[in-house]
Amino acid sequence: PPMRARDSLQKEGLGHAPYHLLIVGRCGEKMHIIAKETLQFYIVQGATIVLSTIFLCYGIAVSLGHVPVWLPMISDCGVYPPEKYLFSLGLVIGSVFLHVESILLYNTNKAYSNSRLSLILSLLSSMGMGVVAVVNEKENNTIHTAAAVITFGFYDLYMIVMTFYSSSEPTIGPVSLAIKKVCTVTGVAAMLLLIVLNLTGQDRTYVALCEWIGTICIMVYNISFGADVDGIYLCEVCDDSKHSTQLKVANPAGGDDNSTAKKEVNV
Repeated sequence: PPMRARDSLQKEGLGHAPYHLLIVGRCGEKMHIIAKETLQFYIVQGATIVLSTIFLCYGIAVSLGHVPVWLPMISDCGVYPPEKYLFSLGLVIGSVFLHVESILLYNTNKAYSNSRLSLILSLLSSMGMGVVAVVNEKENNTIHTAAAVITFGFYDLYMIVMTFYSSSEPTIGPVSLAIKKVCTVTGVAAMLLLIVLNLTGQDRTYVALCEWIGTICIMVYNISFGADVDGIYLCEVCDDSKHSTQLKVANPAGGDDNSTAKKEVNV
């Protein structure tokens, strides 16, 4: 695990060196990196796919007269063909990325590994989004609504927990922290207002507006994680000799993919 590896690096005198960890699988003396990609790339994919899907389906639904320009519920943009196919596909793919993102964050950033509760909340929220994507309100409104409550409810709690831990972690930059705080306050307020408007039977347009605001806040919150993992890479490694689990330290300042420090830390 990365946290354990960092502790081992400090014991080896590398704890304060300008190095980053490459997360690898089985490796050994003949280890060489086949491919690597920034963790930041994977972190922003989920939110980018979800937002792109929502706005694309909204545009198609409006152009075909399936929903009004101002303002449909987001789920209304995925009820009728052809947009409903893109809606289901895009949100399912996005929810998978968000699911994996939660696990990666939990294992790579100290600020986010202190609370297993945050990991559970995020995983449940992403699974709820997957259900929202494949069961629209016309097919089964009970399941669709329950999944939407899980998605928004658990993710709002997730934002609160993660922002709390981020506030006391020096590795989280001020801009990233500010974005998280704004998104948390705005997103939670929008969802609370949505509940009140629903219970009091207010105009559906205002309910929809709260849903759009809450969704955008969640996705922007996700994108802010990209700044927190800058310089960390995911790597695919090949080893034709030993079969032990290790972490290898790589110099992020440049060089080719095989440019690694001489010390290896067994974990």
